[in-house]
Amino acid sequence: MNRRQFNTRLTALGLAPLVPSVASSSAVGPLSPAASAQYPWALQYTRVHGSCSPARLAKALKVKPEIAGQLFARLQANGIVSAPGFTGIARTVNPIDWNLQSAASPMQKAGRTLQRLHDAFRKTSAPEPDEQPLKEARKTESAHSPVAQSTGSAEHRPA
Repeated sequence: MNRRQFNTRLTALGLAPLVPSVASSSAVGPLSPAASAQYPWALQYTRVHGSCSPARLAKALKVKPEIAGQLFARLQANGIVSAPGFTGIARTVNPIDWNLQSAASPMQKAGRTLQRLHDAFRKTSAPEPDEQPLKEARKTESAHSPVAQSTGSAEHRPA
C-alpha cells in the first residue's frame, strides 16, 4: 500500500460517521394519538421548508420533543426526509419548488399576450361610441363657420 491509498482510506474512515445512513422502516413503531394528529402538519412543514429536524418540528408545531422525535422517525421511515447529516438536519426528498409555483407557464404568457393584442386591435379598429357624434359635430361646425364661408367663391359672399 502506498502513501496515497493509506491517506485516502484513513480519511474515509474518519469521515464515515458523518455520512448519513438509511434508516429501516421496521424500527418505527405506531404513532401516539398526539403524534398522528400532528403528522399532516409535520409533513407540510417539511415540504415547505425543505429540511427538518426533531428540534425544528418541536418548535414549529409546539409539541413535546418526544412527539417531535416520533414524527421525525415516521417522516424518515416514509421516505419524506433523508437521513440526518452530522448537524442533525435532514433534507426533504421532494420539497415544494416555489420557482415553479410563482412562474407562469409559457402557455399562460402566450394567452395573456394574445388577449392584449385582441384588446388593442378592438380599440384601434372600431371607434368608441362617444367619438362618432363628436366627429360629425366637428364636420358640421366647420361647414358653418365664418372661416369656411369667407373662403368660398364670390357668388356665396354676402353683398
